[in-house]
Amino acid sequence: MAIIEVKMLSGYIPDKKSVQMLQQSSHLVKKTEVQTNHVLLYLEELSHNASKFAFYVEQEVVVKNLKPAVVKIYDYYEKDEHAITQYVDPCVAEAEKESNTR
Repeated sequence: MAIIEVKMLSGYIPDKKSVQMLQQSSHLVKKTEVQTNHVLLYLEELSHNASKFAFYVEQEVVVKNLKPAVVKIYDYYEKDEHAITQYVDPCVAEAEKESNTR
């Protein structure tokens, strides 16, 4: 079993219904947990094939200079086996990209 831990961007909260829909729409997602500041996806197994999991978030508070948030995947039984990456709000990233080209 593997766990994907998605930390929320500052000022954002996860949409509980869209997270719960992952259990119904993906045979890989066995369980979900939603907190104010993160989402946990419990996967039955991992394969060498790429998988995509998406859910909605809601901006609750406007935060300036938004920093990337962390996504971590790890083996439930061997927590030392893990991978970490970051993500940003695509709207903010696009706006910053446009302002840098002017």
